[in-house]
Amino acid sequence: MLNYKFTSKLSTIVVFLMLFSLGIYSQNTLQGHVRKDGGNYLSGVNVAIFKDGKLFAYSSTNSKGEYKIKNIPSNRYFVSVSSVGLENMEDTLDIHEDTEKDYILKEGSIELDSVVVLTKRPAVRTSRGHIYYLSKEAVASGDPYTALMEIPELISNKTTQSVSSQDGKSLVILVDGMRVNSGITPISPDRIESVEIVDVAGAKYMFDGVEKILNIHTKKHFPPYLFIQESAREDIPAYWQFLDSQFEIGNPKYSFGGNFYIDGGHNKKTFSDLETQTSSYKRTESSIAKTCNRSLSYEMMFKTRFAKDMFLAFYVTGEKSKEHSTSNGNGMLSTDEYGAYTTLGKMKYKSDILSGNLYLYKKNKKSSFDATLWGTMNNSDTDNDLLQNYTNRKWHGKNYIKVKTHTFGEKFDYSFNILKAEANIGNVTTYSRYRMNDKTDMVPVYNHDRFCEYAYLGLAGTLAKINYQISAGYDFVWMKSSGIVSRYNEPRVSLSADKDITDDINIEIRYTHNINAPGISSMNPYNTSTDSLVYSSGNPYLRPSILRSTELTFSYGKNGFNSYLCGAYSYTSKTPESVAYVDDLGIYHGTIENQGHASNLNLTANASYYKKGTRISLKYSYIFDYFQGMNVKKHYSLQFLLFGKLGPIDYTLSSYFNNRIYTPISTTKNRIPSVGFTASYQFFKDWQITIGMKRFGNGKTIMTTSVPGYNGKVINKENAVYPFILVRWTLRKNMKRKIDLENATFMRDQDEKIKL
Repeated sequence: MLNYKFTSKLSTIVVFLMLFSLGIYSQNTLQGHVRKDGGNYLSGVNVAIFKDGKLFAYSSTNSKGEYKIKNIPSNRYFVSVSSVGLENMEDTLDIHEDTEKDYILKEGSIELDSVVVLTKRPAVRTSRGHIYYLSKEAVASGDPYTALMEIPELISNKTTQSVSSQDGKSLVILVDGMRVNSGITPISPDRIESVEIVDVAGAKYMFDGVEKILNIHTKKHFPPYLFIQESAREDIPAYWQFLDSQFEIGNPKYSFGGNFYIDGGHNKKTFSDLETQTSSYKRTESSIAKTCNRSLSYEMMFKTRFAKDMFLAFYVTGEKSKEHSTSNGNGMLSTDEYGAYTTLGKMKYKSDILSGNLYLYKKNKKSSFDATLWGTMNNSDTDNDLLQNYTNRKWHGKNYIKVKTHTFGEKFDYSFNILKAEANIGNVTTYSRYRMNDKTDMVPVYNHDRFCEYAYLGLAGTLAKINYQISAGYDFVWMKSSGIVSRYNEPRVSLSADKDITDDINIEIRYTHNINAPGISSMNPYNTSTDSLVYSSGNPYLRPSILRSTELTFSYGKNGFNSYLCGAYSYTSKTPESVAYVDDLGIYHGTIENQGHASNLNLTANASYYKKGTRISLKYSYIFDYFQGMNVKKHYSLQFLLFGKLGPIDYTLSSYFNNRIYTPISTTKNRIPSVGFTASYQFFKDWQITIGMKRFGNGKTIMTTSVPGYNGKVINKENAVYPFILVRWTLRKNMKRKIDLENATFMRDQDEKIKL
């Protein structure tokens, strides 16, 4: 009897699996007729079906108005029916068997581009996010940043030529699945086929701290192309200015492009009031600092498609910059020996960065592979000089620090499809060699060597109508800092799942286990301060902090209105925190140590609305900080954005305010919100002029610090940013044949300037 029951159940399961397999892999046919409204059947009409935002199959009607598309797997598809001179018809079909569907096209005027129409199509939900399609108005704008304004999850600014995520998460920009470096400026909107937003960056990007992905899919066309853009900005009166020159020229097999950027600032003034109290003295000081800087940055890239679906790029970038500042002030040191004093400070700084990168990308229908090799030389000189004149004594603090860093690395990723899911595996290897030498011989040479190996895997797909993503990686790190050797290995994990409750409402939950490695400069054990009453150093024994976070988000979107409510809780252990004490002479000693734990609760509400070129957005966050052994610290942030068009004028209005920032030993209060305004006018087809103000009024922050035996207060005020004028000339010729590889991946984050 038992064997009979077991055999019966087994047979049932086998039959079910066979039927299920047939359902999955069954091939269906979509066919029907297309005719003109009130007229005859039409020939030559384009009928295209899309899956996950990509063209899946295509057919045209014959002389009898008939179309037929075969071998369609059971699934849900978006259907586009279009013909020149007629309004297109759009439809969504669940195809699980042979389906017959007729369409009627009305009179109208519409421009076609290949088989993809330029009218607005509804967003497509994918297992990792959404795919959006630009409207005719966005495509006709001629500017990629203007076109991307209508994407509800993005903040796109035409004036600054920048794109960021609406929810504030760190965003990486891809074009056709490849990581870009210098933005999307060269892309003409009529080349954009779709815009994909990936809500959770997978294991491939966890190492870089990326949380979200913008992937721009481009169309494939064939004429040669040319892109040139010249920009110049001047503050009034002269305070800061820049010149920016970009170009790219090429064809489907080769292209060459570059960017040259020169900027400079003059007499940026910062006013400071300092007050400190210890058991040995009370110190008050007022000072003013003036800063001037200039820099030249450049980047050049050669790209080639030397085989079908195989791309190669060589990229060089560099920057030379100089900065100098002077400060003077007067104060009072209340002790038996000292009284009034004056200060005079000078600082000179210069840096030189050069990076080379080699990038390879290969793709086919079921998999893709990309690999990067890079190397960076990063040198800097910092000359600090501080003279303090007391009543009975002088103090001359000086250091002349030279830093040389060489970094080399490789990165590869292999993505493939498995069991109706997308999987990827890969690794990142980096080696950094850091040398810091004080030419005044006041402190010893600081040497730091670091080797990192990160291996990862990821999986994303849909199960029972729930979209999921699983990412896991492991860090292996060896460090030698000032002769002290340390090793550690830590995991990185990210889990997310989301589900559409209705067509307009989505719920998402996410868990992340990540690490934050200590910075190289923060492990320097030697004093870098020139102040006679301050000793500041790092800690060569620092370990990475461990971050665990959980996030729950409800989002709603319909008819241009989008909003979300988010609650995120994070817990950090081994947190690197500032610690300090005051010695018997009253000197403040500050360093960093891995202290206990800290946690944070962030509640955020966001709402935005877009209609006919105007976007308004409001975001409010209320934050609770919990530090070990302390009462909860509460603060909030508020952000307002408005982008719009008033006749021929494009305008932006933005405001941001964060009332407080907490650390375990300090509180920073912001008194004045940041408010900016710009207005742009395109007086010729290729010419644009912009006037604006980055901030109204003076900026002011108050930072208080408290440790046993020491209390400090610093008030910083900056002079107002003057109005500015920006002139930009842009030329795009035959942009429809731009090579697929767009300013490929080259980890510019490795090239940050070293500055103490």
